[in-house]
Amino acid sequence: MILVALSWQGGLDLGARDATLASFNRALATYAIARTLNGVISVAQGTEIAIQPVGIGLTITAGEILDPLNDLVERFSWLVLAATTSLGIQMLIVELLGNVWINVLLSLSVAGLLLGLWWPPAATSRAVLIKVCGAIAFVRFLFVAITLITALVNHTLLEPKQAKSIEHIAQASEDLGQLHEAPDIDPESDFLDRLRGNLDVRAQLNAFQARVEEIIGALINLIVVYLVQTIILPISVLLLALSALKWFWRRDW
Repeated sequence: MILVALSWQGGLDLGARDATLASFNRALATYAIARTLNGVISVAQGTEIAIQPVGIGLTITAGEILDPLNDLVERFSWLVLAATTSLGIQMLIVELLGNVWINVLLSLSVAGLLLGLWWPPAATSRAVLIKVCGAIAFVRFLFVAITLITALVNHTLLEPKQAKSIEHIAQASEDLGQLHEAPDIDPESDFLDRLRGNLDVRAQLNAFQARVEEIIGALINLIVVYLVQTIILPISVLLLALSALKWFWRRDW
């Protein structure tokens, strides 16, 4: 009767939808940031950084540094798109399993179970009624439970890491967009000016390489978050729930 009341009241369904919608919106925002970063990288890849130590010319193309990051961003974008699709499917399933016809079916199965428990002529059907009622309740609340458990783990453990990584990537897009502002060094200037300018360019280049490595680390952290959030955790909960249902169905009631 408590399950029937929860089913009609819809509070669990609303909480599951809200939690999934929040994750869905974060995934969409992350996808937009990733595509923006991909565009910035595409523009910055053609930038050339000239260093002329003691008259010897050396030109470094930013693409040499950005190629590994660009490949990772492309793959990350596809992963985020898949994660967003997975979250959208979860929301759709929760809505479908919370419709009035499923609630009616659950109510009828519970009514049949109560009849089998209290009406002596129906005593021979009690085991079947228990299994049928349990299976319907399992289907009704399965994805709600998966969504709420995932949301709890996400809020407790994954969300801080996700927010920090997204912030790093958003800042990186702005930083990489300023790559073309590296100072040009006039080869006709005196030795000290050239040396000072080369040191400035080298410092910017080192900072740029460190920034790229930081972005790669942030992307890998987000990949872990989305794999756990949309694949590993839901599938693990689903497998545990299926094992419980299998035990329930095979039990001699």
